[in-house]
Amino acid sequence: MLKDDQAEVGAQELQEYLLRSLPDYMIPSVFVRLCSLPISSSGKIDFKMLDEQREFKVLEKVVAAKPSTPIEERLLLMVRDLLSNQAVGIDDNFFLAGGHSLLGMQLVMRLRHTFDVDLTLPQLFKAPTVRRLAVVIETLLINAIDAMSDEETEAYLAE
Repeated sequence: MLKDDQAEVGAQELQEYLLRSLPDYMIPSVFVRLCSLPISSSGKIDFKMLDEQREFKVLEKVVAAKPSTPIEERLLLMVRDLLSNQAVGIDDNFFLAGGHSLLGMQLVMRLRHTFDVDLTLPQLFKAPTVRRLAVVIETLLINAIDAMSDEETEAYLAE
């Protein structure tokens, strides 16, 4: 339980903390903040009331950051499609949101086809959020354009 003077902890910090001692498949992708646990008249946790509070909290879900670049927008759509989860945001860890290495390879292949970049699975493991992966893709695209001649650049951008 947080003390009054402690800063709030986000889901990403909780996931990273838990990853130090638990395997990734045991890490929850969603956390629900409760001010207190509902107690029944017998002094035990009231699980029925807890379920009702959980449903209420989901309705109050905090709006996640929106994509700020076209690459982030496209990438977010791909990740949501692969994970079959429209709630995934740009700062959610692909692997903690339900992804695994096979889905990661599918994403890498889609990114190669869509953005014409030579991305690898280890790069996805190092940049597992849409925001961080978009930076990797943008860097790869910039490096590819920098390596082109002026004629190649104009032809590439004209496509």
